[in-house]
Amino acid sequence: MRHGQRGAAFARGGEPGSIRLCGGAEFDAVWSIINAAATAYDGVIPADRYHVPYMPVDELRREIGAGVRFWGWHETAPAASSARPGPAGGGWAPAGDRLVGVMGIQDVDDVTLIRHAYVEPTRQGTGVGGALLAHLLALASPDRPLLVGTWAAASWAVRFYERHGFALVTPDEKDRLLRRYWNIADRQVETSVVLRLREEPRDTASDAATDERMGRGTGPDTEPCTR
Repeated sequence: MRHGQRGAAFARGGEPGSIRLCGGAEFDAVWSIINAAATAYDGVIPADRYHVPYMPVDELRREIGAGVRFWGWHETAPAASSARPGPAGGGWAPAGDRLVGVMGIQDVDDVTLIRHAYVEPTRQGTGVGGALLAHLLALASPDRPLLVGTWAAASWAVRFYERHGFALVTPDEKDRLLRRYWNIADRQVETSVVLRLREEPRDTASDAATDERMGRGTGPDTEPCTR
């Protein structure tokens, strides 16, 4: 298994930060980022698929319990600053360190899935999403197919993954993959797409700087588990 960078780094805008595995103390921050960024789906995805909050607290807990490992971009802030507990009722983030973007990875049977990728609205377009994806690609086993699902209407997410070495599968293959590796309703299968990492992907480390709107998310993963 390959291992990605875990030390200090810089987003495209020059903000210092680091990519680290999110712990339980950051549950509230992860939840808040997902739901703040997911407001971009309002009026874009089918109305019967959008709700507020987009991901309920219990759903996030179930996803983590099912094996989704969240990695986050932690932006370095002045040491005097401190985080506040969020509405989900979790712990505190470290002082002088603020989580501004998250992306999950999950092994399911014989494949690896990219899950729940979101960036805080104020940090979208700074390369955070691209840096997180490059990190997860480095972590993933080269022997397992790497898949991501998103809403068909989320054109910004489709373009993002295509720039980073993914390609859309056929509609028939999409239906098969979604029904095998995701737990979603038929309505969501109809309105989603799946992308697979190409066998010879681009240099994701350099492509990370071209990230534009990753913070808008990558459905259908962000629907409740009751689907």
